[in-house]
Amino acid sequence: MDTKLLADALITFLGPAMPYLMSGGKELVEEAGKTMSEEAVGILKQLWSKLRPKVEARPAAAEAVQDAAKAPEDADAQAALRLQLRKILEADSSLAAEVAKLLEAAPKTSYHLEVHGSGAGAQGQGNVAAGEGGIAAGRDVRTSK
Repeated sequence: MDTKLLADALITFLGPAMPYLMSGGKELVEEAGKTMSEEAVGILKQLWSKLRPKVEARPAAAEAVQDAAKAPEDADAQAALRLQLRKILEADSSLAAEVAKLLEAAPKTSYHLEVHGSGAGAQGQGNVAAGEGGIAAGRDVRTSK
């Protein structure tokens, strides 16, 4: 089992939910329910219940979680958390196996994209692409006269 890949998957799955998980999960069901299935929310809770004691036992991991919860989009915060999660998983192979099993059961998102000619494509929530000679605008772009 590759703990680096497992930690990557955890960041992808848990990362956006960190602020809600750290607040005790009260808002998790409401917020995650907007974009995730009930099954995925249940798996989030299970993963966090298994990881939380290990995270809290490691000061560096606890700090990384706090930073990721404050700024879930921050790549540096995600990288620090990923490293701490990998260390936790490397130290406990049975936990790593449980986490891998839960992640395997998580609902998957898949995309299909076909580009013909000199076009461009973007996949995933919030991504933007423009074809040859095109202009793409996304996320917080405003125009004024």
